[in-house]
Amino acid sequence: MADYTITLTEEGENRLLSRFVAPYNLANKAALGIAEWAQLHLEELAVDADLQQAAQQAREDAERVMAASVDAERKRLMDLVQGKAQAQPAPDPSGESFRGRTV
Repeated sequence: MADYTITLTEEGENRLLSRFVAPYNLANKAALGIAEWAQLHLEELAVDADLQQAAQQAREDAERVMAASVDAERKRLMDLVQGKAQAQPAPDPSGESFRGRTV
């Protein structure tokens, strides 16, 4: 692991503390100093691209599941109104129970 030294003027230190570190500490019930805050945020920057890619993949997966569910429900409803099927609740692809019944 590499060590880095950063030199700040008093004005720069005060601005970092008041504009970034203190609000972060307040919001997160933390007590970080500038060095700890900077390390945390640099580590977050280091993983940000991977995290964004994972989030995008999760969104795409969720959209595919939703589209398949909507298509299946549309088919079920069309079969119902065209007399090809009996009325039954739509299946839930997650298999979760709703109001005491598995849908």
